[in-house]
Amino acid sequence: MRSGEADFWRDAYGELALRLPGRAAEAAPVLLGFSAFVDAVVPLHEAAALFAGDAPPGAWALSDELRRRVEDGIGGEIALDWPEGDAWMAESLPHRLRAGGTSLQIANVLALLGTPALLALSDRSPDQLALVHPDVRLAAPGGWRPKHRINVEPGAGKARHWIFETQLGTTIGGVPVRRATRVIVRLAADGPERDAAFEAQSAIFAHAAGAGAISSLVATPDEAIEETLAHVGAQALLWRRAGLPFLHLELADYGARAHLPQRILAALRGSLTSVGMSWSEWCGISGGDLGPELKLFALAHDLERVCVHADEWAAALTRADPARERQALMTGCLLAACRARAGEPVLPDTCPPGAAFTDAGPDQDLGQGWRLVRCPSPYTNRPRSTIGLGDTFLAGCLLVHAAARSPSRHLTPGELA
Repeated sequence: MRSGEADFWRDAYGELALRLPGRAAEAAPVLLGFSAFVDAVVPLHEAAALFAGDAPPGAWALSDELRRRVEDGIGGEIALDWPEGDAWMAESLPHRLRAGGTSLQIANVLALLGTPALLALSDRSPDQLALVHPDVRLAAPGGWRPKHRINVEPGAGKARHWIFETQLGTTIGGVPVRRATRVIVRLAADGPERDAAFEAQSAIFAHAAGAGAISSLVATPDEAIEETLAHVGAQALLWRRAGLPFLHLELADYGARAHLPQRILAALRGSLTSVGMSWSEWCGISGGDLGPELKLFALAHDLERVCVHADEWAAALTRADPARERQALMTGCLLAACRARAGEPVLPDTCPPGAAFTDAGPDQDLGQGWRLVRCPSPYTNRPRSTIGLGDTFLAGCLLVHAAARSPSRHLTPGELA
């Protein structure tokens, strides 16, 4: 990209950062289900015990897969049958606990910005609640309450997820890291958050929400997927019938279960308005075209919007206002870029210093009211952390679409006490 064009985008992102607090304050509440976890984050270049000759067999299998992903420059998720792995890794590997799960990640970002985030959370154990932003709203008798007014339930929560981060300039098992990324390792089958209070309250208040998002359901075990899809599908239909204007599904890396995206989309057809995924995930279910192929995908699944995001750009196919969609993409890119630079969610006050811009290509008119909108992202090739960047991007998109909702339809202060 020429320097003049880069300066244009740098200035545009700087102006967006200044307007962001006002936009966040205007946004209607966002409904978020159904994933929240405790993540144990490991810098992979510090996990020597995982590659040691005396490591247990489960560690061998994991280290081989992680080394392969480092060679290929890919992240994603792994389900590993290693029941003893949690205890061994907790004792053997350096780690820190962080908020995990698409729904919880989005809720924490929106709460930081000042947008009401209504989160499904059945696990209210001390470890899980400690990772929820104090202003995230949880369902309680009579309405929604901020986390800091929710009682902690004693006992252990769900199994932790283990997140292995790679950083440029390091070497993993003799393989140089060529792309900073992260791999999520699940050691136990996790169903979605079944929060009965959230389901009841959200069905009542969906008319006042500006947007909703459903997580990928990637952690749902095969034997539970049919019942889970029926349950989540019924909830999504309730929200839409109550008047929720925008409902998004974020897909994921389903690994060997390549059939799941189509099953999930079929179960939620008629309720979803929007679907999003990373560039690698889109390439996994398509030929990688961002024009007519994206439109065919939208038509096949009765969608109004499809979003694809990558390290250096974002794009969305939409039938709505293209200017608002560009604002949504840019807000997501700005929040993700600032988080990558800081290593955690932060309030942007400018375009990240030193960010690079790559030509994202022109917008396209695809006919029948469809338009492909693109923007470059403020990219840093040495992020402090890559965890949660896709979820943070989605939080920005949801904020803009929720802000489009009429303020007269918002929940009252009493309902959001």
